[in-house]
Amino acid sequence: MSMMAVARKDFRDAARSRRLLALIALFVLFVGGLAYFFADIAGTGADEGGFALVISLLVPTAILLPAIGVLTGYRAVSNERETGSLKILLSLPHSREDVVFGKFLGRSLVVTLAIVVGFAVGGLVLAVLASSFPTVEYVLFTLLTILLGVTFVSIGVGLSSGIESENLVVTIGIGLVILFTLLWQVLLLAAMLILDNFEIGSAATQADIVTFLAVLSPRQAFLIAFSAITPADQNVNAPGGANVDAFWLQDWFGFVVLAFWLVVPLALGYLRFRRADL
Repeated sequence: MSMMAVARKDFRDAARSRRLLALIALFVLFVGGLAYFFADIAGTGADEGGFALVISLLVPTAILLPAIGVLTGYRAVSNERETGSLKILLSLPHSREDVVFGKFLGRSLVVTLAIVVGFAVGGLVLAVLASSFPTVEYVLFTLLTILLGVTFVSIGVGLSSGIESENLVVTIGIGLVILFTLLWQVLLLAAMLILDNFEIGSAATQADIVTFLAVLSPRQAFLIAFSAITPADQNVNAPGGANVDAFWLQDWFGFVVLAFWLVVPLALGYLRFRRADL
């Protein structure tokens, strides 16, 4: 299959350029280091058990993955276009669809492998140092992390496919990383102030609007989806002042939002790339 051929080539190129090894090393140091810090130095989970350590990894992971995913995918197509190698690639029996989705699969495999190795090392550290180790929950957390990473790869590849200028792709990509990791909370605060200043709805309605907007971020959706593997007595994702029974605060809605960001940016990028004059 031509799409798989593009994916294999992209993965091999990442391995040859040592980008894959660098990413694996980053995740090993990141997850393994955090696991050691929380389990041995900070003493997290000494009484609560190993799941408290998994929770400790949640926010740092949600901060790192947007940058890793976008930066892994943002040059997938635009770099080929800038260097002229895209015309050579398309002269082979590859369609534009094969190029876009093959690149996405190849870059996703790079991120997935790095996450799996990094979390395997982190899991080993937790298993040795923690008073108990929640194996099933940790594996599910790893799979959820892969979903978040692949989602941001989709955003990066979508940008790379839909925008001709690599400089513009870089600018927008970095801007999105900053938006999702830092500025989204600022926008929520602005929305809260606007709702309060203009007295739009009751306090409960305002809280519902703000929490709904919060979950539209893939990073926050990841945190909401995490509640699917969280024991009932350790729910970490119930925002203060919000209606915890609202559908957008249920774990399944987090997966819906992640699916949206996984599918839509890549699809839009492909549609623009399909019509582009190369």
